[in-house]
Amino acid sequence: MGWTVNIFAKHGQFEHWFPYDPPAWTMAAELKGSLVVYGLLAVTAGMRVRHRIYLSIALGLLFLLTYQWELACFMSGLTLAAMDLEEITLIPNHSHSLSIPKRSQNTLHHTTFLLAWYILGQPHGTLDPEISYNTPGWYYLTQTLTPPIYYNNEFWRFWNVIGATLLIYAIFRINWVQRFLSRPTLRYMGQISFAFYLIHIPIAWTIGDRVARVLGVRRPDVDTVWDGLFVVPDFGLVGFSAGLICWQAVVLPLNVVLAAVVTRRFDEPSVRFSRFVAERVGLGG
Repeated sequence: MGWTVNIFAKHGQFEHWFPYDPPAWTMAAELKGSLVVYGLLAVTAGMRVRHRIYLSIALGLLFLLTYQWELACFMSGLTLAAMDLEEITLIPNHSHSLSIPKRSQNTLHHTTFLLAWYILGQPHGTLDPEISYNTPGWYYLTQTLTPPIYYNNEFWRFWNVIGATLLIYAIFRINWVQRFLSRPTLRYMGQISFAFYLIHIPIAWTIGDRVARVLGVRRPDVDTVWDGLFVVPDFGLVGFSAGLICWQAVVLPLNVVLAAVVTRRFDEPSVRFSRFVAERVGLGG
């Protein structure tokens, strides 16, 4: 388990991982990114916020171009947070001498929102970028604008970082999206999202496998008594087929319930303990 959070080991979905819970590989990346952010804030404590923004942007670009994409994500988050504190926007507003009309600002923010979703939809699935540059609209983005260091790695991470940054920037400035994400149900899902992320693969590989077999999904490895007990014709659009919807109708509620239990029993107590330790050593805010 200690290897899982080793920031000096190479992690990733195509590397060695914690065998019973593959999503746990991101814990090392999150720890490393947090240490970099805390270190940068400590070193630049005496700097003006705007200068810190310039530095975080420069470091983010450096990390992104050298395949340190997880650190680039953290620098993007730090930059966006600092921009909010200083009320800095990429699109000049009413307080700027080159202000843009409100309606035009809204259009640009929605355009950024849609562009971000397009970028985040880069096709992938293997380490072969051919699947991406053979997709209409992605040839030049993959072949020409992606740094070569990404070609033999997880090539989609480059545009994923850019798309995620644009998406968060746009969401902060589109009122109807914020209202939608502020609904009680979605806020609750946000509270249990970390636990949900950690358990969804183990559930899919165990209970989810049995449910899929019951619904008629055949596995080439071994036959079980569960196979084909209640076959559902799998018709419909990819991602919205009848079989997948029936599978999710069973597995999704189970994931939510277990995520709530894990959050209440493990995640929240660990956060309270961390705050207690921080206060004891004089770091509590």
